[in-house]
Amino acid sequence: MILVILSIKPKYCQAIIDGKKKYEFRKRIPKHWKDARFLIYASSPVQRIIGEFTSSEVIDGSPEEVWKRCGKDAGITQDEFYIYFKEKDSALALQIDEFIEYNPINPWEAFNQFYPPQSYKYLTHNELFSTSQLGTK
Repeated sequence: MILVILSIKPKYCQAIIDGKKKYEFRKRIPKHWKDARFLIYASSPVQRIIGEFTSSEVIDGSPEEVWKRCGKDAGITQDEFYIYFKEKDSALALQIDEFIEYNPINPWEAFNQFYPPQSYKYLTHNELFSTSQLGTK
């Protein structure tokens, strides 16, 4: 299993926790997304890993096509969606299959080295102390 950490704004993290956001929208995604466990890093001011999910589907298309298909479960407004994909010809949506909430984890304590990703990054063996620290709520 590949570990990928995604930076997500806290208000969107809350929408995932509440079950209102069933897609994570991205301009690019990891090549090996099918084999990945996605850790969610709630960006500033929270700065904690709040859970994980896997994805069995990526929806790829124009922003209009992706919004039409995912909009009702987007967990964001249509305006926010189109601002994010402004001047882009394509949009990607990672389906959130099963979200597992963690007791928030301080990544600077849980990993050997931690630098919040701008979008996403693969976690390497050297960065991990132990995935056993990733406990569910």
